[in-house]
Amino acid sequence: MNVREGQVKQFLGPMVLSIILYLSNIFSVFCLVPLLSYYKKGREKQYVLGSTLLILVMMINHGIPIIQGKIQLLGLVTLFDGTLVLAVIGVAIVNLWPFHPMRKLYRIIIVTLFAACFIVPFLENPVVQSSSLEELNKVIKVLRDTGSGMGFAGLSSESFSQILYDSLVGTMVSFYMALVGGSMWFAKNFRLRYETLDSQPESVKTFKVSDVWVWFFILPLLGILAIIALGVLSVPVPGWSLHIITNLSMMAMLVYGWQGIGIIVFWLDRVQAGPLLRLFLRTLLIALFFLPGLNLLLLIFPLLGVSETWINYRDPKRS
Repeated sequence: MNVREGQVKQFLGPMVLSIILYLSNIFSVFCLVPLLSYYKKGREKQYVLGSTLLILVMMINHGIPIIQGKIQLLGLVTLFDGTLVLAVIGVAIVNLWPFHPMRKLYRIIIVTLFAACFIVPFLENPVVQSSSLEELNKVIKVLRDTGSGMGFAGLSSESFSQILYDSLVGTMVSFYMALVGGSMWFAKNFRLRYETLDSQPESVKTFKVSDVWVWFFILPLLGILAIIALGVLSVPVPGWSLHIITNLSMMAMLVYGWQGIGIIVFWLDRVQAGPLLRLFLRTLLIALFFLPGLNLLLLIFPLLGVSETWINYRDPKRS
């Protein structure tokens, strides 16, 4: 096998795996990881080619059902596939950043705000909202009719659909940010196991934002409180304003939540915690995402991260 054949095989493996993950639907959120695992300096052209091919597959896979009339052009499926396309583009911009060098976190935030210019107007579109509520309503009715154990807190299917849609609008941008940042982190740590990297991935236990970032956390929360107060006073407030502020708040919580996890990992290393305790905590963290009510405990992480603005939990002098 010559060098060129070896390079082609190195490219085709991750490319095919990314496509398979995307087409699997259930694992589609991980479709960026194999392609990102392939990327490194010197492979920019191949990476751009792979990203372009993945976007084409997404567009073809999504376009065929629309042509056949199986799904609507403006609905939740289009939103999810469109978000994946934007994620492929966003990750490529972060990796191939052509502007002034800056910390990767800031690059991710910039591409997230860029993606928000497409995601939020799409979700605010009345046609999208109507078709999405119709899709959600059908799913909820099926769950209710099959007795899936969901009581929906005594709400009608229509009311519960509206709550879900409003939650989606308020969190979709932060989901995009988590998708881009999480894919890059997983891919680089995966490669770290098998080869020496040009640059080491930023460890979660050393992740920390500057103190001025606390305003990025506080101001959106104040904005939400102000909108709630205006609502109590019967002052009309555009719905899009609440959705934008909520997304900014969720982005801040995501950043500080990662910092909070870093503090915990730092102290697990400091006390030399065993693998069983670490496994238990990871399992508990994942489980909290899927336990209604208990998932409010996830707020511990961003609050812990924010509190490091005033309390230095990782002070070397304490060692």
